Amino acid sequence: MSCLKNFSLLISCVLLFIIQPGRGSEIINGKEVEPHSLPFMAYLRTVTNSWCGGTLIHPQWVLTAAHCTGSYWVILGAHSRTKNESSKHQRVVEKSFPHPDYCCARLDDDLMLLK
Repeated sequence: MSCLKNFSLLISCVLLFIIQPGRGSEIINGKEVEPHSLPFMAYLRTVTNSWCGGTLIHPQWVLTAAHCTGSYWVILGAHSRTKNESSKHQRVVEKSFPHPDYCCARLDDDLMLLK
């Protein structure tokens, strides 16, 4: 468990230096990408059919936001959230590891690893 905590901390630190978005950095009026051109992008679906995005950082690990809580399915290989595509691969999340300093009242340290 200590190794996983260290891994989570390392990933968090690296991302804090690479990605430093300000408040209000949501995607607005985004553009559709070429189908299947971003194979590392994950679609996270909950039992209530709400959804979040994530990034496949290792064959068994997806990085997402800690505020995306709930029971998940990770879907990879999808271009559309609504269409039934043969390229979609769906897996149940075994365990989630939110950043140790995440607090839902603030969105600081809003990172989570999913296995």
